[in-house]
Amino acid sequence: MLSASVPLMLTVAVGSTNKTVPQLSGNSTLLGRDSFIISTNLAFGSSKLLYSTAMLLSTFQLDGNDALVVYGKGSLVYEVSVQLDREPAVITSGTTQITTKYFSNEKSFVVNFAVAHGITTVALETTQKTVVILIADYDTATNLWMPTIAGNGDLAEYVDIKASAPLLIRGPYLVRTATLAQTQNALALTGDLTAEGSTVLTVYGPSTLTSISWNGKELERVKKVAGGTWQVEIVTSGASVEIPDLLQAEWRYRDSLPEIGAGFEDESLVFANHTTTTNTFPPYYGGPWILYADDYGFHVRVLSCDQCRR
Repeated sequence: MLSASVPLMLTVAVGSTNKTVPQLSGNSTLLGRDSFIISTNLAFGSSKLLYSTAMLLSTFQLDGNDALVVYGKGSLVYEVSVQLDREPAVITSGTTQITTKYFSNEKSFVVNFAVAHGITTVALETTQKTVVILIADYDTATNLWMPTIAGNGDLAEYVDIKASAPLLIRGPYLVRTATLAQTQNALALTGDLTAEGSTVLTVYGPSTLTSISWNGKELERVKKVAGGTWQVEIVTSGASVEIPDLLQAEWRYRDSLPEIGAGFEDESLVFANHTTTTNTFPPYYGGPWILYADDYGFHVRVLSCDQCRR
């Protein structure tokens, strides 16, 4: 395994042609003892990603527009290409500097960048559609959340069936739940913060938002910083936590490993000595012995759909 970083020019299959990437400037860099994935020919929403040397975090609908979230290691050069029928107007917001070029014969728009700290929004606007690329550095990407907005009825929690994930949230240590009003004007979040003081909450979501609450408390001075991007400061004070005297506490326990005791009787144990199974998925390793519990008479009942919904 290489311990030194290696600059690379890579050839990837894009549609029916091969492309050497990056096309505009710089090199892809393989860091020592690391790896990366180049993604090609992927659909997101009604749009198409031709290739990305940056890592893909997710996709979602940002205020009705197809949005692609990518990330990479700070200061390294990456390149993203999307299919567009005409050259777009480019609107950026953030610290990452980008270089762009439209290849009209291929209907491809290329965005080349060296990742800076934070999130940079790149909106590609044409008369037909808008495609948004959100660029984050690795550390920032580890603190992004895409909570599920539940739908109604059966399978309410399943994204792309009844539920949706129309939000990208930055700031909190953990986002536990999110509820979005049907009119998409009120967002209620619950979660945890890292420490007392202030945390800047950034929400990428519907432009119709007018209020955001955190753990049941409505936040004041929510401001719109860009189309579909909202920011608000969460201020907390130290909570008082009383820790009991553990030396004086009454402790209860149960022996979870009776088989290690000298007096344990093992006559009733079943020998796992089968070498054949009726299971349609035979084990790939561990042979020749079969260790499926059902083969030895230990069965767990299967829940029906009606029971799953209860």
